[in-house]
Amino acid sequence: MSMHSGTDNVGTLLPPNSTCETPSFHTQPFRWSYVGSVYQYNKPAQLHITNDSLVWENGFWHGRYRSQEVDGIARQLVRPYISTARYAEGPNYKTDNMWGFIQETSLNGCDIDGQQAAYPWEKSNNPKSKEGCFSLNNVNAGWQGGLFVHIYRQQPADTVYSVIDELKLSKKALTQSELGALMTTSRYYLPPNPSDPIELPIFTSQTMLQSLWGSRATGHQDVLVARVTWTVFTPRFLHEYKQPGVYQRNEVENGEWKSVPFQGPFDYSQYNADVDYDHDDGWKMASRNPRNPYLSVDRPPPVADEQSAYTRGVIVEVLNGTKAMPGYTIVNGKKVRTSRFANPDTFNGFLNPTDPNYLPVAQSEQLRYQVTFQYPVNPRVDPKANFGTVNPASQFLLDTPVFDDISLTFMTAPRFLWYRQITE
Repeated sequence: MSMHSGTDNVGTLLPPNSTCETPSFHTQPFRWSYVGSVYQYNKPAQLHITNDSLVWENGFWHGRYRSQEVDGIARQLVRPYISTARYAEGPNYKTDNMWGFIQETSLNGCDIDGQQAAYPWEKSNNPKSKEGCFSLNNVNAGWQGGLFVHIYRQQPADTVYSVIDELKLSKKALTQSELGALMTTSRYYLPPNPSDPIELPIFTSQTMLQSLWGSRATGHQDVLVARVTWTVFTPRFLHEYKQPGVYQRNEVENGEWKSVPFQGPFDYSQYNADVDYDHDDGWKMASRNPRNPYLSVDRPPPVADEQSAYTRGVIVEVLNGTKAMPGYTIVNGKKVRTSRFANPDTFNGFLNPTDPNYLPVAQSEQLRYQVTFQYPVNPRVDPKANFGTVNPASQFLLDTPVFDDISLTFMTAPRFLWYRQITE
C-alpha cells in the first residue's frame, strides 16, 4: 500500500502545468514528522473484494479513485501513515489518496524468518551465530559468494537517509484515533497552562563560586554586578494545530482544484514555493495560494522599534541567594526597573540611572542566574492564534526557544596572584 506522490500515473498533470497534481504527503528537512505502518495479522477482515478486484494495481491514479478495495485493505490489513498526509490518521482520516498492489486478502504470517545472528564476515565461534534473530535497521549482509546480499534494502550502500528520533514497536495495531493522538503529541514539555508563570520550566545555574572552584567549593567574596547578556533563537514554527481546519489552501486532487484544510501554520507549499519539480506551479502558485512572507524559507528581518520575535521566549533573572536582583532594561527608549529581563537585544543591567556610582553587591557563593522558558506564538506567522502562547488544547509543540551563551559582567576587589618586592 502506498500514498500517492503526485507524479505516478498522472499523465499530463505533470509540471510545468498550472494544474499539476499536488502530492498527497510531504517531508520537510529539519522538521519533525511522524511516519510508520500498521500490519494486522490473523484478523478476520470484512473486505468487499471479488476475484475481479485482485488486480496488480488499484487505487488513486491507478485505475480507481476512492477505491473500496484499497479502503478495506488499508483499514483492516496493512497501511502506511505519515503526519503530513492530506487525510492523516485521526478523525479526518481517508484512504482516497492511496493505492496498492492487491493480491492478498489476508495476512496469515510473516515471510521474514529473522536475520542471522552473525554475518559470514563477522568472527564468531558461537554455534548459534547462523540462527535467525530479530533485528531492526541493521546493515546489509554484504558480499557473500560473489553476490551482494541485502536484507530488504533498496539501495546497495549502507547509509543514513533520515534521523529517527523516537522509535516505537507496538504489538497492538493502533487505530486511526490512537495514531492521530500520537502524531499530535508535543515533542517537548508543554505545561497544561503555558500562560501561567508558575507552570513554566525553569533552569537555575550553579553559583559563581561553584563555577570557578567546583561544586564543593566554600568561601566568600563580595561581587559588584553590572549587567547580563545572552543569546536566544526562537524558531518561527514552534507549534502546529492538532486538527486541520484553522488554515486551508488550494490543492489539485485527482486533477481538480479543491480547498483542503491543513494543520498549519507551517505551509509546505509556501516554504518551498520556488524549489522542487513543481516550483511555482499548481499549489505553489501565488495566484492560487497568496503568499505570507513569514511562511517563506527566507525569514523576514525583525520589525523596527519592537523586540524581534526570534529572540522572545526566555526570561533571565540574576539571583542573590533565592531573590532576584532588581535592575534596569530599556523599553521604548526608556530605562525601566525590573528583575525579569526579556530582551537580549537591549541593555539589561544594574547601573542606577540616578546614581551612576552605585552597583549592587552580591556574594559569590550566592550569585547565580535563572532562566524561565516560555512558548510564544508569533502573530505574523500564525495570525489566527487566539493566545499569545502555544495552546495545549488545540496545538502541540514541535520546537522550543534555543538558549545559549549567557554572560554576567561583574567586578571584584583586585587579587594579587604574585608579587616581588624591589628596593633601590
